[in-house]
Formats: sequence, C-alpha cells, structure tokens
Amino acid sequence: MQKLHDLFHYHFCNGTSLDDVVKLFISFPQVAELEEKIGHAFQDKNLLLAALIHPSLGNESVLFQKINYQRQEFLGDSVLSLLLAEKLFLESPDSSEGELSKRRAHLAGQEMVAKLGLGMHLEDFIIFGKGTFTQLETIHHLKKGLVSAIADSVEAILGAAFLDVGLLAAKTVFVKFTEVYVSVYQKDYLDSATFSEFDPKSRLQEKCLTVFKTLPTYECRTNNHAVVCDLIVSGQVVGQGQGLSKKEAEQNAARQALLTLFQS
Repeated sequence: MQKLHDLFHYHFCNGTSLDDVVKLFISFPQVAELEEKIGHAFQDKNLLLAALIHPSLGNESVLFQKINYQRQEFLGDSVLSLLLAEKLFLESPDSSEGELSKRRAHLAGQEMVAKLGLGMHLEDFIIFGKGTFTQLETIHHLKKGLVSAIADSVEAILGAAFLDVGLLAAKTVFVKFTEVYVSVYQKDYLDSATFSEFDPKSRLQEKCLTVFKTLPTYECRTNNHAVVCDLIVSGQVVGQGQGLSKKEAEQNAARQALLTLFQS
C-alpha cells in the first residue's frame, strides 16, 4: 500500500482548511489500517492526524506550523513512562526500585521506543515535509533523524489515545505495540532490559582494564540498513554487534565480548 506521506502530498494543497484536511485524512485507507494495527479507532481523528505530522511539514504549510506531533509526544512520554512502570512493577516482583527505574529508563529510550514503531512499520504512516522526506529517502533509511521521528510518533500516538478516550485506550495501543515487537524480534519487550545487561560498555571497560590492562576499541560501519560494530581488545576482534545507531551497535558488541571473554 502507498505510504501515507505520498498520498497526503498528492492530494493536499496549501490554503486548504483544517476541516477539509481532516476529511481528506479520514478518507485514506492507510488511516483505517493504522487504527486496526494499534487497536484503537479514534473518535477525534484530529488527534491521530497530529500524531503523524512531522514538524518539518510546518516549513511548507502555515496550517501545520502548530499542528504536529510535538505536544502529544510530550504527553505521550509520560503516558509511556506510567505504562512501563506498571508493567515492570507487576511482572518483576523481585526487582528493587533502582533496578525498575533503570529498566524503565532503558525501555523509554529513543532506540527502544523506535523499535516499537519500526515493528509496526510506522515510518510508512508519518507525514513529513517534502524536503525532509526526500533527504531521508536518499540516504541510509535508518538515519538518526528517522529513528527519532518514529520514536516521537509512537509517543504522540500514545498521547493521542490518552486524550481521545483515556488511559485504558493508551494501554491498549501500548499492548499492541509490544505484541508486534514480540512477533518481529522474537522476545518480550521487557526482556530487552534485563538488569544484568545494563551499560555493557562500562562493565567491559572495567574488566579489560583489570584483566588485560588495556581498553577496548570499536570500529563501526553501515551494512544493509544497520550499523555494524567490531569490538577489538589487544588487536583481536572479540565481539560484534549491530543496531539502529552506532551507540546501540557498540553496546551489543560489548555485550557479546563480555560473554566471549568472561563467561564463567
């Protein structure tokens, strides 16, 4: 199916009223498709429209200078934090407050939230300014700007669902995102924040200094829409990782190196 961005720009003309834009938006089959994916049909379609509008569209249309996902993202960030806190509290009864806080911070980070959206192909539903979208299409399609936009839109959709009906609607949407995550990545969303896996780069650095009297180094490159990183200790590659960003790839490489070098 055609991307919502392309369909929107094909039909939209500057000078169109907001009411007419909303009517146009509702007519697109992609809107019903997204609502089915997230498990919530919006009573107020204006909220869903705003949740999918990238701020760059405001550079090309006066109408969208204030209508974009940023305000709903602000609200959705807190909604997500609450839903994560509840899920962690209920499903991790033996974890301390400090452990729960660290896990929530990891799960609420941009890369993890973006993975929720990528699993649902949310990038096909975000409406960018034409210039911004062209730039994103002509370079690595998981550039940080696109990852950020996907994460922002996930939070904006959660905020929109909260405003539309309330917390239960937002929770329904959150559950749908996490269910798709399980299907795509073959692991539970909470499993991505095992306490023992936090900050593997720092733990590896400490162990390497203690055992080898040297620091690990990282060499990263892009490959097939991902960043791939080799981790080198004393001239030898001892770990490799990949991710949506250099940071994530380095963390995954450090995690593998810990298992390779220090697994008991």
